Amino acid sequence: MTMKLRVFPRRGLVFFSAHGRLTASAMIGACRLCLRHPDFRPGQKQLFDLTEVTGFDCSASGLLSLQAKQLDLFAWDGAETLIVYHAPHRAAQDIAQRVLRPRGSMKGVIPRIQEHEADALSLLGQPETSFADFLAMADQPCSAPPQPSPGRSTGYAPTRRGRHPDTH
Repeated sequence: MTMKLRVFPRRGLVFFSAHGRLTASAMIGACRLCLRHPDFRPGQKQLFDLTEVTGFDCSASGLLSLQAKQLDLFAWDGAETLIVYHAPHRAAQDIAQRVLRPRGSMKGVIPRIQEHEADALSLLGQPETSFADFLAMADQPCSAPPQPSPGRSTGYAPTRRGRHPDTH
């Protein structure tokens, strides 16, 4: 079982990916790494990609330990945290439901499960439609929006704050 995380401070997002059979101890370890990461900030959105997860080994006590560690990660004074689980297959959906079930009452946590990458990214306010595109673009410096040629549209529409969509 492998669990990786990447923090994207300009995007306000933490991206977790898991491969193999997921365990509570691996998830607790990822939470600890996230809390120690220099770019981690309270309220950052969380994206868990469960595409490559094949199962979940977790006892009731392991699940309680995981929930306690996740309180450290998600429950900050006044900060709301949007957590999106990308669960494209039945096993991943079952795991996400099991991990999220006790969180319904966790103040400041907004949990969601999405089956498609594009929907997960959209929910998180990201312009890309695939994780591959997101991971390729998320570390890139922001650039000015393209300038339209006379009589041609670029498809760019300013956001409410007038910023380019990549500057979220």
